[in-house]
Amino acid sequence: MRFISAKGMAFSLFIAVFVCRPAFASDQVQAGSTAASGWFMPTPLQRVYQALADQNLRLAWQELQIVLQDSQATVGPDLWRPVFQQLMNQSDCGRRLSESPGAMSDWVDQPRISLSIQDKVNLSQRVYQLKLAVDGVSQSVAVSLTDSRGNQWLSGVTAAPEAGYSELESREWFQSVPDGYYQLTLGEKHYPLILASRQETESDPAIQLQQADKNTAGVFVFSPDLSADRNACQKQRLQWQWFDSDYQLATPAETIVLDAQGYGVPPHDKPENANWLSAVVADSYFQGPIKIENVHRLTVPVRYILAD
Repeated sequence: MRFISAKGMAFSLFIAVFVCRPAFASDQVQAGSTAASGWFMPTPLQRVYQALADQNLRLAWQELQIVLQDSQATVGPDLWRPVFQQLMNQSDCGRRLSESPGAMSDWVDQPRISLSIQDKVNLSQRVYQLKLAVDGVSQSVAVSLTDSRGNQWLSGVTAAPEAGYSELESREWFQSVPDGYYQLTLGEKHYPLILASRQETESDPAIQLQQADKNTAGVFVFSPDLSADRNACQKQRLQWQWFDSDYQLATPAETIVLDAQGYGVPPHDKPENANWLSAVVADSYFQGPIKIENVHRLTVPVRYILAD
């Protein structure tokens, strides 16, 4: 079932432009008439569009959560993801979307929480994994991450903290973590989240390894849109990471520099104990105090990327 006609989709693009431009004194009057005039088609996203037109980011965020929380709604990511991105761009990358006004000043003394959505590729397989990290705690914390259909994607207790840092990893899957609404529970606290990954296809992976023959050094090829400023806030982080035989970091991570063709040529100086090299592409956004990071990792044996 389709909710938005071609005309409606075109108007949605108009609204995206409208809410991005600077606010003028007459906007309040115009925004009020916008909601009242019924410009928006009666779709599940109608109230979200109206709140955006009224420049009420917090209300738009709450309405989007309501839509995605409804497991019966059939609003695909291609329809709600542009709205999500507008909200990120206009709210300091999601930092100002906290449920409680004024709560940002309280975050300083609260544990720092991050959720990493990992896409890991090697020469034989591709798997997905979630990792939750908490920094600033004195004891382990019970964790649960559940989607709108009640499926549990992460469950357990974080490891015993070391210097206040603790984490919990999920098992690995061969399917990606779906975009949508989730409920994160840490101890007795509950956090509604909307997860949105980079739109990647099999023909447009984030990273590929290109090698002419076995006697030449491999070159990592990055998706063209990674080098562009796709979003106002989600800046890309590109890094090389060397690992030893036990898959422990051999040296600190290095920034990847792309050449004129957009290729990432691996560094020439290999640590003596390095057995593996990973190319990592990551971007992050926030939902209130929680940092969410999308991580794409391609790992290969050193012999595949360094010439003899």
